[in-house]
Amino acid sequence: MLRSHFMSKSFVVALLVGAAALATGCSPAASQSAATVPSEADARTNVVTVLGKGEVSRKPDIARSTMGIAVTAPTVAEASRLANQQMTNLIAAIKKEGVADKDIQTANFSINFERHEPHPVVMSAPAKPGSAGVTAAAPARAGQYRVSNTVRVTIRDIEKAGRLLDAAVAAGANEVWGVSFEIDKPEALEAEAREKAAQDARARAEALAKTQGRTLGEVVSVSESVGGGGPRPMYSMAKADMGGFETPVAPGEVSVSTQLEVVYRLAKPSAQ
Repeated sequence: MLRSHFMSKSFVVALLVGAAALATGCSPAASQSAATVPSEADARTNVVTVLGKGEVSRKPDIARSTMGIAVTAPTVAEASRLANQQMTNLIAAIKKEGVADKDIQTANFSINFERHEPHPVVMSAPAKPGSAGVTAAAPARAGQYRVSNTVRVTIRDIEKAGRLLDAAVAAGANEVWGVSFEIDKPEALEAEAREKAAQDARARAEALAKTQGRTLGEVVSVSESVGGGGPRPMYSMAKADMGGFETPVAPGEVSVSTQLEVVYRLAKPSAQ
């Protein structure tokens, strides 16, 4: 009986020891999981994100303009004939100003039917004295066809841009949709703007890190957004009877800009 009681006590003790060992065995995993949470949070909070900006301006070296003709006629055949004749004259005038074939590209060609609504007219008719005339609808007009043909012209000698516009109008152009000034090969300007943006981003990041008593570490990520722009003087809807003047065109400057979003890791603070 004593032996049985002793064995029961031993069994209970063994169970308690096993449970304690099991609990102890789980604790390292729990401790490891708890330790990883601060590490992940640390990775998120020990960075600084900045937006660096860079812009470079230069005088443009090319100009572009979209110009053409629009004619109307009672039939498609007549409208097309007139349009072809005027467009041939226009392209010849453009080439005469030194524009190469490769710098003349068709931008739009369209044929549309323009219907004209009939207008009511008052017709005289025999009537009793003092009565008004009879109102009747005039015969419906079939309308006319409109043919439009425009080309996009690259002007490589921008000093001649105004003269070319005048020549185009004199040759019959009655649609001129504006002039834009550009840099023909903007890659060098983009690289310069990018370098300025990188310097600006680092200066901003260093200033922010300094407020926290920290220094910058490695770059975590970089993303870029490029833009450009410049003056676009408009010369719209010129008429063929507007010749005899010189069109003033001011190219000004065009700019290339870029923005860099840079994420820096913050270096660990030095031990005091």
